[in-house]
Amino acid sequence: PWLHTILFEIPVLAIVNEVYFRNIARVPNFVEGRQRLDTKIALLQSADLADLKIADYGTRRRFSRAWHEEVLRVLTARLGTVQSPGNGRGVAGQLAGTSNVLFAMKLGLTPLGTMAHEYLQATQALGPRLRDSQTYAFESWAREYRGDLGIALSDVYGMSAFLRDFDMYFCKLFDGARHDSGDPFSWGERMIAHYQHNRVDPQTKTLIFSDSLTIPRTIELYQQFRGRCQLAFGV
Repeated sequence: PWLHTILFEIPVLAIVNEVYFRNIARVPNFVEGRQRLDTKIALLQSADLADLKIADYGTRRRFSRAWHEEVLRVLTARLGTVQSPGNGRGVAGQLAGTSNVLFAMKLGLTPLGTMAHEYLQATQALGPRLRDSQTYAFESWAREYRGDLGIALSDVYGMSAFLRDFDMYFCKLFDGARHDSGDPFSWGERMIAHYQHNRVDPQTKTLIFSDSLTIPRTIELYQQFRGRCQLAFGV
């Protein structure tokens, strides 16, 4: 049953990645890795980016479990977590949390995540007629989580189909939406316009970007949409 197999995705992909990297990088260049991490942290610590928050979404594509933990420990120490001022600047930190539940528990971070693509794909087979399957998925999700985990995934059926189904009811019901494919700048503008069209203030909603983000791309998105909506970035 799907219920018994769905959770295998994350450990299987993490294992495949780590085995792959053990074979192509038998002597890892941790000096280079730490220098790259330092560079990225320095970019995030620019004076005008104090409100930019990132979350770790890297478990399935990590170099190794040990390196993943080191990166999270360094980010926690250098950026500080959102819950506490930890970056020495007297403001809340910039690390919002991690999608890795084990490291969240181990390091005292907030576990973060949204609905999976396969959830919406499964409703195509398990739900009503195909035309109504996305609406069925959103309604079932809301009934199950009762207001928690309120981010809608937008790219399983394509953005136009998502906006067609994500009507005023869902605009008000869900906390926001997540981008994971296509042009993120165009997507953000379309989401903001869609909220406005449905008489919902975009500043009360969260747009999450999570598609192959680099730190420079994250900063570009932050600068384009800051102040126009709430923002989150899964890196």
